[in-house]
Amino acid sequence: MFRFSLAILSYVVFTLTLAMVWNLFAFKGIYLELAQYAYRPTPIMPLGVIAMLLEALALSWLFSLFYRNEYSLRQGVLLSLLTGVFSMTYAALVVPAKFIITPVWQYVSLELLFAVIHYSVVGLIFAKIFRNASTAIITVKPK
Repeated sequence: MFRFSLAILSYVVFTLTLAMVWNLFAFKGIYLELAQYAYRPTPIMPLGVIAMLLEALALSWLFSLFYRNEYSLRQGVLLSLLTGVFSMTYAALVVPAKFIITPVWQYVSLELLFAVIHYSVVGLIFAKIFRNASTAIITVKPK
């Protein structure tokens, strides 16, 4: 339970930090230009926090199920990227299909870059957290 809670907390803290730096400082001007008719001047933070908590719960649960007996950081990054595909493709491909965003290629590039950085780092963090989970959960000693 400790690893699960630590993973959730790590995900929320890292994601919130990265998203705020990325969206509100580093690329705010570009996002404003790209989606001038669809960009909300003040984000609705509770919606973002709810999304982060749900993602953290789902990813933590998936790691606790599928990362057992894995000791590779590469496998952690791969699992995180694979689970992040749904979020990545929605943000990068569906959003510009529904809203007026120009040029689309620039928005898609920014969102895909953000997602790859985000899920790669989350994969590294989770790999460290769940690294020895299977040995900590089950210890069987022969008689």
